[in-house]
Amino acid sequence: MERILGFDALHVVSMNWIVLLGIVAGSIFTYYMFALRRWGYRRMLTFAFSCIIVYLLVFYFYLDYDLPKEALYLPVFFRGMGYVIVAICFLTSISGSVPFRIFFHAVTTHTFVSAVLGGVIGNAVLGRILAVVMKRNALLLGAELDEVNPIAVCVPLPQLYGMVQQQAMMVSMKEIFGWLSMLALFCLLVFVLWESSWRVGNIIHPKYSTIRHFMKRELRIDRLIASKSLVVSTKWLWVFWGIIFVGIILIIDNCVTFVNSKV
Repeated sequence: MERILGFDALHVVSMNWIVLLGIVAGSIFTYYMFALRRWGYRRMLTFAFSCIIVYLLVFYFYLDYDLPKEALYLPVFFRGMGYVIVAICFLTSISGSVPFRIFFHAVTTHTFVSAVLGGVIGNAVLGRILAVVMKRNALLLGAELDEVNPIAVCVPLPQLYGMVQQQAMMVSMKEIFGWLSMLALFCLLVFVLWESSWRVGNIIHPKYSTIRHFMKRELRIDRLIASKSLVVSTKWLWVFWGIIFVGIILIIDNCVTFVNSKV
């Protein structure tokens, strides 16, 4: 935005408040519709990608150098809302499909890929595509600007070069947003036509206080079982030593009887 729309760093950072509002709204919406109303994964992902498509289409049709900051509030809001819904759906799908012994490994891998690799690889790929597309559009736009063109002759060369680069940048950004919109529409079509038997389980997990009380109860039951088993084992130990004591007495009595018979 700093390079294309001419916003300074303060205006760009202030847009994060709108993203935060979208994240909060998406979280509340997901809690109500996904956890309480038990919407399926397909319906939630369809709604999330619809929000992302709104963001892409608004930028595709309305992106311009004279675009005010207030016009970006709605698409940025929908972007934050769609992203948080997708993240919550993927995390809950992991909790319902991955065994507990590898659950934390799966969550760590998902977080690392989405928060680190996704942003880095996405920025690198889109930056490379923007550089290639911008060069092509600059060549196409500058093909007619020569000494024969009367309009190009009247404009100084540095100013003419800046106008070509500015227009090439705008056309390239609209072209990239158009490709991303078509990709998002294709994903949305896949989610609409996708039939799956995967259903939403128990999304609302117990509170930590409930888990703590449950663990205390389990520990209390384990102690009672251990104490009872200790009493039973002690009882059998006394029986064992009693049998050994009786056997020793019988052996001594037999030895004494044998000695007396010899005498």
